[in-house]
Amino acid sequence: MSIFHSCHNQDDYCECNVNEMLSVHIKINPMIFYMKSCLFVSAMLLSVGCAAQQHVQARSDTAAAEVLTHAVEAGHYRIDIDKIHSPEGKSLDVNDSYFCTTQTGAVLQLSPEVFRERPFRKLGDLRNDYKVLDRSAPAIRKNGDLQFTVSIANETNPKATYKLLVTVYTGSDRCSVRMTHERGQTCLCEFRGRISAR
Repeated sequence: MSIFHSCHNQDDYCECNVNEMLSVHIKINPMIFYMKSCLFVSAMLLSVGCAAQQHVQARSDTAAAEVLTHAVEAGHYRIDIDKIHSPEGKSLDVNDSYFCTTQTGAVLQLSPEVFRERPFRKLGDLRNDYKVLDRSAPAIRKNGDLQFTVSIANETNPKATYKLLVTVYTGSDRCSVRMTHERGQTCLCEFRGRISAR
């Protein structure tokens, strides 16, 4: 049925037309209001859910960082090495390689593939069991990253002592290890990988 119907005069026509249009408008508005309300409520619930998830994730990351910090300070950690950098600027992706602390010292394990590539062959002597001599300084925060150093000595050759500078990047388990001679600043190599508590 059309909202326009005949009225006795022009004024009546206009009045009826406006009144019936207003009636239709009133009937439509509640539906639009309901739909907008649903959209608003959904958006609010989604926003609250995302905020809660981010809060939980932040607490989880903080807890994991605290566990790792305590493990580092206690000397109970393992670094799974996935890349080695030489002083000459070359890099090599590796598997089955790690640096791990033990009850009596530490172990540096490098996969055989390392010794098939130049200039990494000379790192063969570094693959060994070590005694942990001391940590020259406690773990510190530098630009948000966790840093600590460890001095180690070859069990079969006590004169072969090395220093490891470990940097654990903030908000991550990724780390780098710069290995040098204890008595000099010459960089033997740099490892990159992931660190975890033992």
